[in-house]
Formats: sequence, C-alpha cells, structure tokens
Amino acid sequence: MAQKSLHERACSRDLASLVQNQDYDAVIKELQSGHADVNQCLSMRSTEMTGLEHSVYEHDWRMASIFLLHGADPARNEFTRLLQMFDFSAGNDNPVPLQISSSRPDLSDLHALVEDEDELSLAYLWLMTTWHRGSITLDDDFARFQDVMGLICGEWFDREALRQNVYNSLLIMKRRGIPC
Repeated sequence: MAQKSLHERACSRDLASLVQNQDYDAVIKELQSGHADVNQCLSMRSTEMTGLEHSVYEHDWRMASIFLLHGADPARNEFTRLLQMFDFSAGNDNPVPLQISSSRPDLSDLHALVEDEDELSLAYLWLMTTWHRGSITLDDDFARFQDVMGLICGEWFDREALRQNVYNSLLIMKRRGIPC
C-alpha cells in the first residue's frame, strides 16, 4: 500500500472531521473544489471507511446523498476490517466481529452497517441502490418505490398522485412514439 503524503493525510483528517460534524456545506465545498476525493478512505473513530460508508453507518442520509451525488462509488468499500459490535442489551460486552466483503456495486455491503429491523434505513438504502443502478422497473420497483417514499415522507406522500403522474407520463411518451 502506497504511503499517503502529508497533504493527503491532512485533507483526509479535515474531510473526516467535516463529515463527523455534519458540516454539509463544507463537505460539498471540499468535494466540488477537488480538495477531497469522494471515495477516499477516512479515519473515523477507531476504523477507516469512506464518507459514504460512515454516513450510512451513522444513518446520516443527507450526508450519504451528498457523497452519492458527487460520484461516490458504493463498490469502493474501504470498510473491510472487523467492526466491533457490542450487545449491551443482552448483558454481553464482548465484541462480536462483523466481516464485510470487499466489493459489490449494489450497495449490499452497506446493508451490513444498519440493523435488519431499521425499515427507514433500509428504505434509504433501497432508494440509493435504485438511483445508482439508474433505472426503475414498472413491475417490482415501482411498487417498492411507492412503499419507500411512503415510509420516508410519511403522511404528506400522496401515493395516488404519484401513480397518476407516472401513468400520464407514460401515455404522453407512448403518444410521442417514445418506447416505454
């Protein structure tokens, strides 16, 4: 592994600090200016991970979206070390190792950073996966998309209005000869 320069280590520490402090505007500025690599490995507390991985782990979906929108590659998983998980609820303070594999482009490794019962986090991860994939199918994905949006947006989400807008858009595309 190549040694990082003093400047690279300083930039990495700065970005890590901005991410941990949830300074969204400063993170955007660093990424847009090119002073920080969107996929760089950051020292976060006792481990190293990318900003995207840290954001998912902390359930900071605004920060996660900033990294994705600035080109973060979810297949670039720096978090391949053991994560020490503590189960204090069971009275067990011994660390349980969790091994995450090194590279899958569908954000599946990020799922290991959230609890299986955390429906909101899983909804955000599904939305991020679908966005990263770049397409949504009308059969399975659209119904799931409506469920996810209902979970994320709550009561103000109008499922019927979304269905009607998609239907109208598809009709217009068909009339104009656009394959759909």
